[in-house]
Amino acid sequence: MYQSVQISKTNIEAWREFTNSAVKFLDHYRSLLDTYVLDFFTEDLWSQLNPKWRAVLELLTPLELANFLSSGTPLKQSYVWPLSLQALRTTAFTYTLPRKSVSSVDPFLSYLNQQIQKVEPLSDTAQSFEIRCCDDRNTMKDSDDVKRVEGVKSYETDNKDFSKLSSVTSAENFEADVPAKHIEELSKKQGEVSGNVMEVDKECKDLVNCDVMQNMNYREIPKGRETETHNSISKCEENMNSSRHLCEQEKDLKAYIDTKDTRNLIHPIQQMSVTWGDAASELSAAAGQHKLLQHVFRRHLKPKKQHEIARLALIAGQVARGACDGVMIDVGSGQGHLSRLLAYGHNVRVVCLEAQDEFINGAKKFDNQLEMAVEKMKRRQSSLPALPPAPRHTVCLLEPHMNPQTFREVVTKAWPELESRGAVCGLLGLHTCGNLAPTMLRIFTNMSTCRAVVSVGCCYMKLDTMSNETEYPGYPMSKFVQSLPGNTLSYEAREVACHAIEMYTKRLQLGADNLKVHCYRACLEEIIIKHWPQLRHAGLRSVNHAHEMDFAQYCMQAVSRLQNIKLPEEDLRSEQTKHNLSKWMQVVIYYSLRLLLAPVVESVVLLDRLLFLYEKEVESILIPAFDPQLSPRNHILVAVKPHNKI
Repeated sequence: MYQSVQISKTNIEAWREFTNSAVKFLDHYRSLLDTYVLDFFTEDLWSQLNPKWRAVLELLTPLELANFLSSGTPLKQSYVWPLSLQALRTTAFTYTLPRKSVSSVDPFLSYLNQQIQKVEPLSDTAQSFEIRCCDDRNTMKDSDDVKRVEGVKSYETDNKDFSKLSSVTSAENFEADVPAKHIEELSKKQGEVSGNVMEVDKECKDLVNCDVMQNMNYREIPKGRETETHNSISKCEENMNSSRHLCEQEKDLKAYIDTKDTRNLIHPIQQMSVTWGDAASELSAAAGQHKLLQHVFRRHLKPKKQHEIARLALIAGQVARGACDGVMIDVGSGQGHLSRLLAYGHNVRVVCLEAQDEFINGAKKFDNQLEMAVEKMKRRQSSLPALPPAPRHTVCLLEPHMNPQTFREVVTKAWPELESRGAVCGLLGLHTCGNLAPTMLRIFTNMSTCRAVVSVGCCYMKLDTMSNETEYPGYPMSKFVQSLPGNTLSYEAREVACHAIEMYTKRLQLGADNLKVHCYRACLEEIIIKHWPQLRHAGLRSVNHAHEMDFAQYCMQAVSRLQNIKLPEEDLRSEQTKHNLSKWMQVVIYYSLRLLLAPVVESVVLLDRLLFLYEKEVESILIPAFDPQLSPRNHILVAVKPHNKI
């Protein structure tokens, strides 16, 4: 099971306690978090580790270190692992939110259905701990009524068990992701939830059987079984009304979308499957191109970006049609790659807000290129329908204190027709940097016509914090986290939260030689501070394939952008430098220890945003939707205002 997180009134206290415990954990290891690996030699960081830790960590091979960073992988029993080191590892995994990407849009559809339809809940116990789990199997039936959702070519999957959408609430296999002190309570609730889920599944199947029997042609009833069959039909009819509402939760959203989005003509570039499998099946082995995206949407994009926009556009398109009158505002739209797919591929009206003119000019250029490509298609096939409207681009710098009316005027000035529709919209942001993601959430909660927000954040180190004495901190946002002692996350802690633990683990599995650059940088830092202390932590040039160079060659390239800096040859070749370079594996180990804490820092930042929204009376959902090997900042936060809050 792949999991997602939704905070509701039935589980709010459990998640507050989870967040509180995670904050305490990070505060306990602040001395490890609040350091830089480049200070490894200047501050003798290795000596600051527990001696018992050092004794076992120095014995690890790169592969064993990779296993140390991998959840679910047992530690090598031939070593005597200190209990405190084992506790660090286990607790870090406990307070890390799920990171493995879900296999389909089902969790999003289930949440969206809940918010826009307000269907009757399954039961009190079934809602008691709403952590939404998505089945890892493909869940879309290969049929015309579900298969066509705009933007990408449809495709076949190997798994043909597409009997229904898996959107029923469940809490299976979540024990490892909650604090140990909540395990007993969660286990009890899990049993209650699982029982309800099995009941719903059985009743849904019974209802399907009833529908089949009601529509059965009596000529197909075997001779001699007419009475038995009629009795079964009667029994079904008696139970249908009591059972139907349980199944309708899975069907309502699909029916809603079908009725709201019917078109007789669909442009060839407007086709997309509602399931996505995994990144390996999406990207071609040869060139890494997304096999489901049409060529017009792949241009100018690396595979990572193709992967991200294909999945996010599908989710944003569902949210736009279901809750936002088909209108989305792409915040920090850059060169418009996501907006282009959402507008042309998903028939969503998109207004792009971007602070830099050069990005807007680039976006318009790429829009024109797509339209020219479609015009060529029309020459070969004159009966093609018209494309949906292009995205509208405008310059705008969002501020957290922006007046809702001012924001509305910016949007409607870019697309005047939206004013007559009440300026209803949703907010969308892909890897919005630093404070931009919190700003989106504040605008969403303050603006009545903004019905939803779909947000993927990044660059946590650029967040304003309470230490910056700002009125609108990017962290912590919620009153609850603001009230917690030890809630401070330093720049160093927030910076390491932006690193990629899955990618690093993969590199360790291939051998750690390619990670020597950490040691190179730490050695160079000691030389720089010795002669130019004012350049401590100076930004140096990134050097590709540094592990294939000798240290002196690396240094010359790294400092090439610093003016009037000539590194002394004697320092580059000194015995002290050689001694430091021999400790490169210690540097890798120290970095790995910090990296173990990185997902916990990110989890606290993201949970703070969910708690902020809950305090504003909006239940939101957080789901890992991107493959973390491709896109480490892979959690998508979706919040939709329920109709009774609009």
